Amino acid sequence: MFHVQAGAFRIRANADDLVKQLHASHYPAVIINRGPYLLVWVGPVVDRTSAERLMKSLQVDGFDTALTPAP
Repeated sequence: MFHVQAGAFRIRANADDLVKQLHASHYPAVIINRGPYLLVWVGPVVDRTSAERLMKSLQVDGFDTALTPAP
């Protein structure tokens, strides 16, 4: 399983803003607390091919992304 990461923040308001933008574009986004960072993940998706497809869609819509395997 994979997650597409759309952001990593130290400030909660910044993570919340990105989630709002993603939701407005109909992407299922959540905030994950990892140590000092708040990660914004879109997904999860089951396989790498689907994750890469989601990444491309997000990039076309103007979002920066990275692919991360689910823990």
